[in-house]
Amino acid sequence: MLNSISIKLKIALMVVVPIIVILFSLGQDSYRSYNEVKNLEQIQEMVSYARKSSVLVHNLQKERGASAGFISSKGENFASQLTTIRTGSDTALKELQAFYADMHIKEYVPNLQAKLAKAMQNMQKLQEVRNGVSSLSMSVGASVAYYTATNNDFIASIEEIAEGYKVVIEGSYFNVSLLRAPFSATLEDITIKRGARLSSLSPLSQDLNEQVELLFSDKKSLNKIKIVHMLKQSFAPIAINVAENQSMMQGSRYGLMVNGTTTLYLPTNFRLNVSVGSELVASETLVGYFTL
Repeated sequence: MLNSISIKLKIALMVVVPIIVILFSLGQDSYRSYNEVKNLEQIQEMVSYARKSSVLVHNLQKERGASAGFISSKGENFASQLTTIRTGSDTALKELQAFYADMHIKEYVPNLQAKLAKAMQNMQKLQEVRNGVSSLSMSVGASVAYYTATNNDFIASIEEIAEGYKVVIEGSYFNVSLLRAPFSATLEDITIKRGARLSSLSPLSQDLNEQVELLFSDKKSLNKIKIVHMLKQSFAPIAINVAENQSMMQGSRYGLMVNGTTTLYLPTNFRLNVSVGSELVASETLVGYFTL
């Protein structure tokens, strides 16, 4: 067939095909670079949100204490301090609200979107609570409960930012029980909590079951992954054979868990390569990769 092609066409193909390959490669590199820049911008935005919301939380904590003291003293104490603290809270809130309005919320994972929205919505009740405190018509317990719940929601949103994704892997007796390092890193922290071995269907299992929490970090790239192993109905406890500050290679063994659940908390610069329902094979399945 090639013999029937003219020399001009052969020469043209010899020139055009490499050009197409080069253009395709350049296009891939450009798209990859675009995604990396976009990820950097998103990380910067989330860091700014965490910083501004932390300032607000700090002010709300002070306002909570002053409000409780004001109510307890029936308005005789903390009046001037409360006014000053509220002014600081208002300044921090306005700055956060202005920043939040310009955030690219829809680009974040749904769980993070929900926590951000919940934290901001709670602030709509702030003036109502303040009026109740100022008029002494609100109890200490009610005011403290509001400020505490609001701060917890902001803290939850900040924690969710640090951990962009959560992947839950359900294991069973039929699976390989060996625990392996997710990537080459140092075991920065490890927490072992011995406990029960209830079925994962039990609402008490999350609080009572035996768990091990490990934090792997790479000091060079600053990438981190938190892993939580929770035992289900099993005949053996979770066995961990590593120590803090120990360096590990990707895929190296660090423990054993027979019939349990493994939860991966992945940062926002991590891109998933699996979906709900995926079957994972130890040391073979690519869960995802770091973009930075």
